[in-house]
Amino acid sequence: MRLLFLPTQVYSSTVMPNVRSRCLASIVKLLAIASPSQLQTVLADLPISSFVAGLLAGRDTKAQAVAIQMAEILMSKLPQIFAGYFIKEGVAHALERLASASSAAVPGPSSRASDSGNVAAAVAAAGERVSAAATLGRRSSAG
Repeated sequence: MRLLFLPTQVYSSTVMPNVRSRCLASIVKLLAIASPSQLQTVLADLPISSFVAGLLAGRDTKAQAVAIQMAEILMSKLPQIFAGYFIKEGVAHALERLASASSAAVPGPSSRASDSGNVAAAVAAAGERVSAAATLGRRSSAG
């Protein structure tokens, strides 16, 4: 699982869109197939929460979509760890910001839903799930 370090470094050091896209796809696949114990070991030395926060803060919508997938995978596999990190690194805030921005862009029931409306709804739903999980993590760590 040391393979996770390489695509994050390549992503950060290149400006070629195809390479960056493939790096993000590789990272998501590695996160998805790894077990929680493997992720906990591998991500101990990798600042993945700040990486996700950086992707969410950028203007690349494809990277934001991948960051949402990463956040959802990490919160589903290791919520006790990433709930706190996502709050500290601003991932929860960025997801809330994206969800509120996308909910304003979602067309009303009378207009025809477009692909961007579907994406906006997906962003809003994922943001709400990650924010809710982060809030639960905050409550359980406080108690």
